[in-house]
Amino acid sequence: MPRRALATVLVTLALLMAGPAHAQEPGDGAGLIHVVQRGESLYRIAQRYGVTVDDLTAANDIADPRRIYPGQELRIPNAGAADAGTGEALVTHVVQPGDTLLSLSYRYATTADRVAELNNLVNGTRLYVGQALTIAQGSAGASPVQRGRVHTVIDGDTLLSLARHYGVDARDISRVNALSSPAVLYPGQRLVIPGGPDDESAPLLRELPDPLLSLSIDPLPAVQGQTIGMRAQTSRPATVTGAFMGRPIAFNTSDGLNHTFVFGIHPLTARGLYPFIVFVRDTADYLAHLSVDVLVVEGNYGREVVPVSGQLQALLDESVTQPELARLASVMTIANPERYWGEGVFHRPVAQRVTSYFGTRRSYGGLMDGLHAGVDFGSPIGTPIYAPAPGRVVLAEQLAVRGNATIIDHGWGVYSGFWHQSQLGVAVGQTVEAGDLVGYVGNTGLSTGAHLHWEMWVSGVPVDPLQWLERVFP
Repeated sequence: MPRRALATVLVTLALLMAGPAHAQEPGDGAGLIHVVQRGESLYRIAQRYGVTVDDLTAANDIADPRRIYPGQELRIPNAGAADAGTGEALVTHVVQPGDTLLSLSYRYATTADRVAELNNLVNGTRLYVGQALTIAQGSAGASPVQRGRVHTVIDGDTLLSLARHYGVDARDISRVNALSSPAVLYPGQRLVIPGGPDDESAPLLRELPDPLLSLSIDPLPAVQGQTIGMRAQTSRPATVTGAFMGRPIAFNTSDGLNHTFVFGIHPLTARGLYPFIVFVRDTADYLAHLSVDVLVVEGNYGREVVPVSGQLQALLDESVTQPELARLASVMTIANPERYWGEGVFHRPVAQRVTSYFGTRRSYGGLMDGLHAGVDFGSPIGTPIYAPAPGRVVLAEQLAVRGNATIIDHGWGVYSGFWHQSQLGVAVGQTVEAGDLVGYVGNTGLSTGAHLHWEMWVSGVPVDPLQWLERVFP
């Protein structure tokens, strides 16, 4: 099949596959993670790690110890230093795109079989991004190969040609791969091409298609209602595109070599594995692709009831709410290629305490169930509201549900919205810096008391603004 036709088919498949492959959720906190396999019991798992069933039940909030399911990830308490049976030093590795049993075995100086054994992986198991693996570091007794590339041999490849292509010593390739006959290579053979241990420019050892040197997602696992940052690096100028959760992705780049993107996970996304496909096209029109599954876990959001009475009840009617939501979407789903915000974190728009958190499932007086798509700060009427980051004002008007509203475009598909203001302080087209006045806290629209509702949208969906106060993106 021609590369262009293949790309079209793969994009179509990625966009259609919007649902999870299966649901899995890791435990919280540090320590080892055990993935439950079919036929396992909590008693058997406890025996393996030298802990008690009560330890496992308490560490994983298990209501009924008889009910665990294949794919469930259990935190193993008090087992972070060594395997109870072998005394091997154990580490936890969170899978990134390009990690395979082969690359991990070299990076941690272990064997693919030992990684599979520790994590109950059967033959042909595909690793997924965000998966927590337990690895017996150094169990193979060899030196780790932290940096380098995995090369799949094609017709015409020789040890010398590979050494010249990657700028390494042919003897190092032969030694690392334990080649018994260095002169004989066969198509399909996977060889580890080591990078120098002191060469920080060499990529971490992963199996990625040329010209992709690195591809990472942070933080992992992805969480409902949170933002993830994506970074890619290519060995030569290229464009990086793709699709995730049925939505297209076009990485931003200034030099053609370093590529970044920010992606919002909708707060109502079902937990599970979602296909992520990436395409890399260089200036010679060479096309490469990578397809992986990414784990999305629950955000564990709460519930609350908001009393609504009198004239405010009319604002819950779909004839009012839906057109207004469409108005917001028409503004906040545009991905401006220019990035306005800087390298640091965002700042609080007001100094007051949070009175309602993002993602809360809400019932409005028993008349309508909904989702709280922002963060509420309890503030007196007239409290100044300040821009959390640089941007450009793209909406400043009175809305029925959201009252006096302002939207700031921060670039790259990142937006801030400020609802229920008593008075607007900016106009459409105006540029703002972090700390500039946006408006004043009020009680307009569907509001039962004076407060600021701060909302953020990233790549077309609402996300938790508080995450942007603590983490630098992308």
